[in-house]
Amino acid sequence: MNKMLSLLVLFMVATPGSLAFAGDFEWSGLYRIEGYAIRNTELNSYDREKDYGLHHLVLKPKIVAADGLTIYGRFDILNANGSYPNSQVGQIFGSGVSSSALGTTNSERDSNTLSQSQKSDNLEVTHMYLTYVQEFGALIAGRTPLHFGLGMLHNAGEGLFDHWLDTRDMVGYKIQMGNIFLFPMFGKSSEGTALHKNDDVSEFMIQAQYENPETGLEMGLFFQERKANDQANDTPQGTNTGELLGGTTGVRSNKFSIQNTNLYVLKDTEKYRFGLEAGFQSGKSGISTAANQGDNVQFSGFSVVTEFEWRFRNGWDWGFNAGVVSGDDPATDDKYEGYLLDRNYDLAFLMFNHPLGRADFLRTGLGGGGPTTSQDGNNTVDTEMISNVNFVRTHLNHKWNDRWSINMALITGWVNQQPIVGQDTGSNLGMEFDFSVNYSPNKKIVWSNGIGVFSPGKIFEACSSATKDCGSDLSYGLMSKAAVSF
Repeated sequence: MNKMLSLLVLFMVATPGSLAFAGDFEWSGLYRIEGYAIRNTELNSYDREKDYGLHHLVLKPKIVAADGLTIYGRFDILNANGSYPNSQVGQIFGSGVSSSALGTTNSERDSNTLSQSQKSDNLEVTHMYLTYVQEFGALIAGRTPLHFGLGMLHNAGEGLFDHWLDTRDMVGYKIQMGNIFLFPMFGKSSEGTALHKNDDVSEFMIQAQYENPETGLEMGLFFQERKANDQANDTPQGTNTGELLGGTTGVRSNKFSIQNTNLYVLKDTEKYRFGLEAGFQSGKSGISTAANQGDNVQFSGFSVVTEFEWRFRNGWDWGFNAGVVSGDDPATDDKYEGYLLDRNYDLAFLMFNHPLGRADFLRTGLGGGGPTTSQDGNNTVDTEMISNVNFVRTHLNHKWNDRWSINMALITGWVNQQPIVGQDTGSNLGMEFDFSVNYSPNKKIVWSNGIGVFSPGKIFEACSSATKDCGSDLSYGLMSKAAVSF
């Protein structure tokens, strides 16, 4: 933290001139409400349903405090609270007032059956940062959104229905040179438990990018290194069988260090859009294997994704997404070969979005994805991530007029690593078809209604020793969601 404050003071003191008061204040934001009915996410004979609604409000203040000095904020209201912390999932529609176990309430104010009001909610501050624009660049400091390229790894969650967001407490200086900028950043992920202890989690990031609005061409490079010593290392060891870093008796006793290098290119014109992003991950988890306490479980994942869309003049768009994402090998305790894409990078309504089946076939448990193995079913929202897969998605969209449009998509994929030790599960994940109808009476209102049908591949019939009743029955879901921007 001392380094961050020193850098901030240095930039402010070294800047010539005085700040003229402007005092302009603006608000923007988003309110969305969503409803989902998804059947048979376990893909077995129990045929359970997952029905829920969400609603969420985002307020974004912008304060022009002086010439060149702007303060940005973001306030999230109606939040998921303890269920999905540090997200923008929103609050489950129908948040009850009771915090007691069934049968232990003693008043109307703590009873869901008798209460005359809903549970109140707190406001959460997710962004708060300043930008100070100068002749050759800009100082940026505070809690900022983080986004790069196609949003494959770092995704700020600016989509209307994005449920997750990336942020950093950081200080950086963006050096602008025509169409090129260089942006070194120092981030502090955690100050630790005490200011005088060396138990921080810090990171250095640098972004180099070329942007040409006239040609629609963008190219960029992003490098990130995050470090923590053994006192600050709280790396999760995973939650699913066979996915514990270092094995079931691994020890978290070493320094954590991880490096991400991402490159992307994007060409966006009136006729077509083409994008490509590649990411490479390396480093050490700080977790030792049980066989040799000197070993340090290493990260070694990669991913390459591409997007293409051709825009016809009669309102039709056709395109595809394709990618290769490395997966963790459950037979290697001393390595984590998986690469986890950001949850906001969605390909389908169900597939790679909602947990499916009764085992972690995509090997995403370390990042909080993967299905549950209990008889309660997969009772989470869209917590699944993309990993351990080669995927292909093709879509066809048609805009009837300024208000109505339809979207159709076909998605399939194959796993890279056999997800269950000792079992040949095959590789085909199956196929999904999605269809939606969208109504937008103006640029600020969007209402979408859709259906997704997933036909699972044979791989979902496999079970690990910790799961039962695996199957490959059909799953489908319905959704209706609306967003109002202002």
